[in-house]
Amino acid sequence: MQMPTKSFVRQFVAWGGKRTSAPYAFHLNCAMATLAPLLSPQILIDYHGKVPVKWWGTLIGEHGTTYKSTCLEFSEELLLEINDDLVAENVGSWEGQIESVRAQPQQLIIHSDLGAFLEQTSDGYMQNVRTQYLQLWDNRPLGRRLAGSEEGGKIVDHRVSVIGGSTPEQIEESTSSRDWSNGFMSRWCHMAGTAEKPGWERPTGGALNRDFLIERLTYVNSIPALPCAGLTDAAADMHEKFQKALHVAMEKGNSLMRGTYSRAGTLAIRAAILFCADFGGMGESSSWYITPEVLAPAYGLVKLHLQSTAWLLSTVCGTMYQRNRRAFLRLLPESGDAVDLSFIASTLRLEPRRIKDVIDGLEAECAILAVTGSRPESTAYRLRTKGVAMTHGADDANNG
Repeated sequence: MQMPTKSFVRQFVAWGGKRTSAPYAFHLNCAMATLAPLLSPQILIDYHGKVPVKWWGTLIGEHGTTYKSTCLEFSEELLLEINDDLVAENVGSWEGQIESVRAQPQQLIIHSDLGAFLEQTSDGYMQNVRTQYLQLWDNRPLGRRLAGSEEGGKIVDHRVSVIGGSTPEQIEESTSSRDWSNGFMSRWCHMAGTAEKPGWERPTGGALNRDFLIERLTYVNSIPALPCAGLTDAAADMHEKFQKALHVAMEKGNSLMRGTYSRAGTLAIRAAILFCADFGGMGESSSWYITPEVLAPAYGLVKLHLQSTAWLLSTVCGTMYQRNRRAFLRLLPESGDAVDLSFIASTLRLEPRRIKDVIDGLEAECAILAVTGSRPESTAYRLRTKGVAMTHGADDANNG
């Protein structure tokens, strides 16, 4: 990823890299999330629909060795110095979140334990919170005015970014195939890694001092609210090729990645807008364009994101499905006798959606057969054939 030496993103990565052994990709994601809330909501591009400036990022790494919380603290530290209203308060409810956005439509929500948030919202009533978060993502109006009150009203011009850290195990336990295929998790820019700092070369020349980072953020925060004039011809050609490559990869790859691939082109445009603010000329004249110089590093970032997502789905999320699948099959006798679904559910103690994922996968394999259970209104399952492979998976689509 080539960026000018005096780029905020590049120097944030170098500055963070000297203060911790976290993967450089983590600092990269945090740098983008730090820039996003500084730009006016009116700064956007109309490219196959309006693309606003916001950044949703995850840092996926093991506890203790990847310093996720430390990386997040770097973003918080710098933003608080620019404007302490830009960092969202820790609110305990969705209603509180709405009021926080009402008070400050541009903000960064920092989840130091995103895994706990995912776990709390993975099932039951709290699952609605994920749906409500998508209102933030889609820029849909939030809130309503209470009858007889002059206060409140819908919030129509918000730009909320989110960044958080989680372990692979938390991702495994708290997400499903539907979350990935085209759901909640397909909206984020994922960066997974270890202290080996995958996919990033250490910038030469060392980090500039912290004052430089504050200076650049102050400049970005002062950029006039002017929408993007579009892509230059060279950038448009470049992006068309990138989109075609994404489509080919989507058709050939893990079906759980379809949502991620379908949004990758827009993620690149969003990253390019932030790079324009950082070093691409935004604010220097009355009109600004996305150029190949900002698209190239944006594609590099997206490729890191795709690599991280592929790793998560092929190892962590795949392991989760295979583990549940093996446990399900162990309950079915090789004799072909049927077992009531109620007994399977009470024995496995899995969430209903996890059991449904396994049943859908095994039925797609033609490995199990649904029959009438011990009671006429109940369902049971038995093996179709003896010796169903305990490690074989039905399809990538079920490995979530």
